[in-house]
This record gives sequence, C-alpha cells and structure tokens, in this order.
Amino acid sequence: MGVTIDLQGTVDSRSATAAVSAMRRAGAVMKRALVMDPGALVRLNPVGERSTDLFISTPLGCVASVRIPGQVGGAGSTGGAASAGTVAYASDALGAIVAFEPGQQALDLGADMDLMWVGSLPPQQGFELIDTVPGDVVRRLHADMATENEANSGPMGIARSLLEQQVLTVQRTDGADGSAEGNDATASVALEGRTIAALGGLRLVPEPGEKLRDYDYVRVSASGSWIRIDALVGSVFAPRPGGLARVPGPR
Repeated sequence: MGVTIDLQGTVDSRSATAAVSAMRRAGAVMKRALVMDPGALVRLNPVGERSTDLFISTPLGCVASVRIPGQVGGAGSTGGAASAGTVAYASDALGAIVAFEPGQQALDLGADMDLMWVGSLPPQQGFELIDTVPGDVVRRLHADMATENEANSGPMGIARSLLEQQVLTVQRTDGADGSAEGNDATASVALEGRTIAALGGLRLVPEPGEKLRDYDYVRVSASGSWIRIDALVGSVFAPRPGGLARVPGPR
C-alpha cells in the first residue's frame, strides 16, 4: 500500500498560493536532507483536519518537521503521535511534493515503509517554552562550526566532536526576579552542535526579508524526552539526554 496525502477539501482557490509556497518550502528542506542522507525517510503525522506534518530523518541525531496542507490517506492514519503514521523514502516523496499544482486531489509519496522508522514521533502537545533565540545567533553559530570544521569531516561537513558539543544553553527566566519558573526539568536545555547543524544545513533559519524581520528568531521548547526548536521555515526535534525518545539514524 502506498503513502498518500488527500487534498480534497483542504486546498481551494483562496488557499492555493499558500499551499504552493508550503509545498515548495517542504521540497527544499527534503532536498537538503537528501544531500545529508540519500536514504532519508519522511513520516506523515496529521494535524487537525486540514494539515499534515512531514517529519524528515537526518543523520545528525534529530529530525526536522515541515507542515503542508492535506490529510494523511490510507492505513495507519488514525491521527496523533501515538499512531503508526505512514513512512516513505524522502527521495520517492520529493517528486510528488515539488510537482504539486492547485487542483490536485492527492499526492502519491511512494511505497509504505512504516517498519523503517525507528522510534515514535514527538508529541504534538506537552512542550514548555523555554526562551527565544535570535536567528542571527543560530546562523552565526552554524557558520562558526563550519569554519572550525575545515580540518575535519562529519555529517553535513561538521565534525562529530562539534555535533556532540554543547554550543548554546537556553534558560527560562520568566520570574519577576529573573529566575526560572515552572517545571525544573524544562527550566533550561543545552543545544548541541547537531541541532545547530540541522537548522543551518536545512536552512530552516534563513536571512529573512524586510517583511519578516520581526520573526527572525527560533523558539526553544522542551518536554521530558524532547527538545523542540521552531524556526521560520520548519522545526527540529532532538532527543534529550537520558530520555526515552529515539530517532532514525542514517541509512
């Protein structure tokens, strides 16, 4: 059975332009993920009744997510992070994503490869916002990692030592006295080089145009098992050290 996205009732004349833009963004991210790992996988997860999150594996120990219009079709589309979902090779799904045109009734993303995905998806709820980080900080960290890596090699040109290094600590300071409030487990998180490499390598935090300057930042959130980084183009999810979350490795 193949992996499909049903577009009936989700894309009309008023939303066609936004749908095309969303498909193009998703296709661009998938292309960059395939440069990192030609065997990358994409897993579909329904969001509400009109959208689907595409979770894309990377060889960096984290997964990326981009949202497109449409509903998951076929078996395993019962909804929620606990469901099996549907999985395809990103190389198969890419053609359908980039060829999308308004008026299509469905997208055929290729053969169902559910058993290839290791671990469960991040939950849709249960994350606590820790803080925001300026986009320029992320871009500068990624550029610094690339420069430092000139004498070494690793996934996406980043040395393994840099991927595992803690490069940025984000701490929640929402108390009246500047102290952290809320769940101690999510009061602060340390972002490793692997998350910065994913954000930079997939270009999820591009230099924005004038109209989007006010949105040039990333939101860092956490749950007991996951770190979530929401950027302008998409999101990155990374397992927290000591947590139960698992993600697919390079194929």
